[in-house]
Amino acid sequence: MKRLTALLVTVAMMAILTFIGASYVGAQDASTKAQAEAHINLGTSLGAKGDLDGAIKEYREALRLNPNYWLAHYDLGVALGNKGDWNGQVAEEREALRLNPNYAAAHINLGVALGHINNWDEDIEELHEALRLEPNNSAAHYNLGVALRVKDDWDGAITEYREAIRLNPNFAEAHYNLGIALGHKKDWDGAMAEYQATLRLNPGNVLAAGAHYNLGIALRGKGQLENGVEEFRESVRLNPNDYLAHWELGMALYVKDPDGAIVELREAVRVNPKSVLARYFLASLLGAKGDIDGRIDQLRAILGIPPNTVAYTAMTHCLLGSELEKKGDLKAALEEYHTAYTLVPSGGIHKGTTYKQDYENLLHKMEPNKDSGTGGEIYSVGGNVSAPIPVYKPEPTYTEEARKAKYQGAVVLWIVVDSQGNVTDARLAKPLGLGLDEKALETVRTWKFKPALRNGVPVSVRATVEVSFRL
Repeated sequence: MKRLTALLVTVAMMAILTFIGASYVGAQDASTKAQAEAHINLGTSLGAKGDLDGAIKEYREALRLNPNYWLAHYDLGVALGNKGDWNGQVAEEREALRLNPNYAAAHINLGVALGHINNWDEDIEELHEALRLEPNNSAAHYNLGVALRVKDDWDGAITEYREAIRLNPNFAEAHYNLGIALGHKKDWDGAMAEYQATLRLNPGNVLAAGAHYNLGIALRGKGQLENGVEEFRESVRLNPNDYLAHWELGMALYVKDPDGAIVELREAVRVNPKSVLARYFLASLLGAKGDIDGRIDQLRAILGIPPNTVAYTAMTHCLLGSELEKKGDLKAALEEYHTAYTLVPSGGIHKGTTYKQDYENLLHKMEPNKDSGTGGEIYSVGGNVSAPIPVYKPEPTYTEEARKAKYQGAVVLWIVVDSQGNVTDARLAKPLGLGLDEKALETVRTWKFKPALRNGVPVSVRATVEVSFRL
């Protein structure tokens, strides 16, 4: 009987201890959750003040205390997305959804983050899931419209934007993007109505600047460019760093107000220094105003912007050569013309002549009209004047400096070949450097030619030659 009583007492004591232990663990869990929640609340407060790093730190601490706190994963994902860490946001939103699959907001934010890393198909899947959970979620409809637009499904995008606006008529971003989509479909009146709705809801921010810009585009599309000018002006007033608005305003003013166009195209170049198109049109206007130096500056800047097509590069060199020739810097102009025709040997038209003809015409302008050796007239090859034919043409020697540097290339010279077939003058047209220019001049002066003929009579002629240096 005593043993039975002792056993019953022991069992009772164990039950009491188990109850006390369970109560202690429960109290501890509640305390941990409360601490985690406090960190979440602090993170939310810091995020609202713009302290994203502080917010992220608090959310991570909440997760250290409670790794399965789905809301902490969600909030951390949002904060990482606001910092531009889209991959980090994707990971956190996925974890939030693993713990709480039916949270529509997490599906929306996961979709947006996936879009930012160009995973548009998964983005669309997440947004459809959000809409399955919350069919009347205007943000999900709006972001689905954005994703469909990127996928070039403009009709689908329009449908989603319209639904977002039906659910939330004051959704300015949805009005704005619907305007863009309708403009893409050339529904200019519809687009303008949406941009005007955007301005009614947001009259003075960056979104408004975009709405004014796109209103200008729509008015241009309707053939009302003069009205569009005022919209472009308002756009650049609200957002002075909008390259496209400055560009469109500059082009709208191009014909009727060249001075105003120059101001706007300069602003476009300030905002986007690598805009080849803006620099070309600015160079054109500066040239028309007689500002040769300004035009030269823009053309040189264009040549410093990679990448560019060979055709455009050659054209720019030729245009630069033309301006340098106007300034009297003939040597620099000659080099630009030579570069142009070297890039496009068989073509390139500038003011009715090929790039090579531009080069040769300037070359002849720079050359003497009388042969310094014979005093006779110097002719140009063509028509009834044949070209001289080399009969003795030794190769130049390398300089030691160029050989050590493994330097290769060609020196371009202009020469005069007299009626006896001798080189009486040789000058540099395009140098190479490292002493090779002097070697080329020295060698070419020893060359012998069968003289050029004019109506069967030997004459002096101008010619250009290339002296190649190859290892």
